Amino acid sequence: MNSKFLRKIKNPFTYFYPMKKVRFLLIVLTGFLFSAKAKTFTFSGTLPAISNETVRLQYVATPFQTEINEALFAVNSKGVFKMKADFWEGQIVTLLSLKTVLRFYAGANDSLYVILKKEKGKERYVFSGSGSAAANFTIKQTQHFIKSLESPSFSLEIINQMTNRNADDFKKYCDSLSAIKIKYLKQNKSVLPESFYQWQLAENIFQFENIKINYPEWYYTMRGIENKRLDVDSNYYLFLKNIEVNNDKFIHSPEYRYFLKYYFLNQFNGSRQRPNAVQAYDFSANYFTGKALKTFQLQLWHEVIQFGDFNDATTIYTKADKTYGDQPEFKYLLAIYNEKRPFTVGSKAPGFTLPDLQGRKVSLESFLGKVVYIDFWASWCRPCLAEIPASEKLKKYFEGKDIVFINISIDEDEESWRMSQEKNQISGINLLCKNNESNTAKNYQISTIPSYFLIDKSGKFIAAPAQRPGKEIIYKQIEDALQK
Repeated sequence: MNSKFLRKIKNPFTYFYPMKKVRFLLIVLTGFLFSAKAKTFTFSGTLPAISNETVRLQYVATPFQTEINEALFAVNSKGVFKMKADFWEGQIVTLLSLKTVLRFYAGANDSLYVILKKEKGKERYVFSGSGSAAANFTIKQTQHFIKSLESPSFSLEIINQMTNRNADDFKKYCDSLSAIKIKYLKQNKSVLPESFYQWQLAENIFQFENIKINYPEWYYTMRGIENKRLDVDSNYYLFLKNIEVNNDKFIHSPEYRYFLKYYFLNQFNGSRQRPNAVQAYDFSANYFTGKALKTFQLQLWHEVIQFGDFNDATTIYTKADKTYGDQPEFKYLLAIYNEKRPFTVGSKAPGFTLPDLQGRKVSLESFLGKVVYIDFWASWCRPCLAEIPASEKLKKYFEGKDIVFINISIDEDEESWRMSQEKNQISGINLLCKNNESNTAKNYQISTIPSYFLIDKSGKFIAAPAQRPGKEIIYKQIEDALQK
């Protein structure tokens, strides 16, 4: 299963750009491209405990996205339900109701039926249908380790062990946990499909390899201390030589895919500077082959499209097209790339007219002749609020110059927006962009917040997205734009 510890630390899907989830947005999928890889999972059952409820099934539709998809379905008065969901690959899905949280493995083409059985005074969920062996195993495994490796306190125990063990002892501790889970898996191998066995084996192995490889950084991160790394002997990383880095059988395991990222970045630990996105795309061929290389490169391209310099995305596009142009994963990402193309440097920024704190309508067009720095944020977004000091410093630095700072909140609750603006003393022009009243966030393709955009005096993009206010480069870009 996915490591609770890993999910707690940072978003493992991102390679070089920090991702912050936006509550109301999901990736927009083109029907043709989505169906090129997606298969239909059918889920039904009889669970009287959730009768008359509207229940959610959470899953990830594609390996490229960071958002969680949710399918809503109704349960009748007898607890009977049936629903379908489309996704690309087998994964742990979650059934959520008012009284129930059920996590189990679902294959992309499975058809599962679930009931709750009572045996010897105990209740347990039992699946039948295609894919039931894997689904039943994940339930069984969770119960087996519920007081240890699958317990709610597992993350805290890892932190505790980090504190009380030296680096080598901590590695041995992680290896012992991995061995326990692998032994349990092998004991059940005879009843499991080979493809699921390889998936679960990879999850068990790389859950702990990811903890080990990130231990020097996570040692402080888990304590809330950023930008600090534990010094370890160079021999600490010798364990990486014993890992089969390129294994096509593991490619559908999220933990294995996270490892590819961490393994690649680890190769540059001793360097003064990590490679930029284009260099990373090229260098990856020195470390990966086969499906591992394909996965790494396409995941990287996706992240550059979403969060990086679009010129880099275009450079990588020309490379990826030659290698993967006829493959459905590439075509899926190409649709996202084409959606982002209007945000290239020199493209006209989408116009908008939004209300300010006094209720007056303010348009982007009214600021032609001035440089514009836009900040999309929300009162509930902690990363957004954390950027406010740097943002105010930036505004102070350019005070009196021909630049306008526009803060666009995507809050649905107007009162929360007003209270947060007042509490945090956010200067500049404050506008409200309710998703149900304006297409502004959609037009700017806001998939993460905070998101920033820098627009020149003629209303064209200088950077989309732009750097955060605390970065030195944004000062230089604004200085250059003011001089034109």
